[in-house]
Amino acid sequence: MEYIVNVEGAIVRGNQYLMIIRGRGETHAGGTLSFVGGKVETTENASDVLEAELRREILEEVGVHVSEMSYVQSSHFTAGDDLVVDIVFLCRYETGEPRISDIEEVETILWLTAAEVIEHGLCPPWTKSAMQRVETFRQRLRW
Repeated sequence: MEYIVNVEGAIVRGNQYLMIIRGRGETHAGGTLSFVGGKVETTENASDVLEAELRREILEEVGVHVSEMSYVQSSHFTAGDDLVVDIVFLCRYETGEPRISDIEEVETILWLTAAEVIEHGLCPPWTKSAMQRVETFRQRLRW
């Protein structure tokens, strides 16, 4: 059994998170509120591959740079016929003005507090659950 590996970044600046509404045409969770991220695509031998791929995805999708990254959680789900392992990192925003590079992938960019994410009408249950863990972790780190 083979898995797709997906990485997501809960990008924090102050007490707000950079969130996206996924493009409606996306095969998994189109039109929902989400962290920024995507599939691990590297074929090179490397260390810190998850972090490197997440930095690439963040820069590619929303045009920002992050500094520190800390592992928060992993989960497993199915997307159609694919088995996916999803890894969430808390990421500290560093620089860059958020922008949409591909409207098919990212429909909207929002800066929201953890409470606003959890209460958002387009936030799926798995993102709510992850945000609760992310926010608890952020407070523990005092970011």
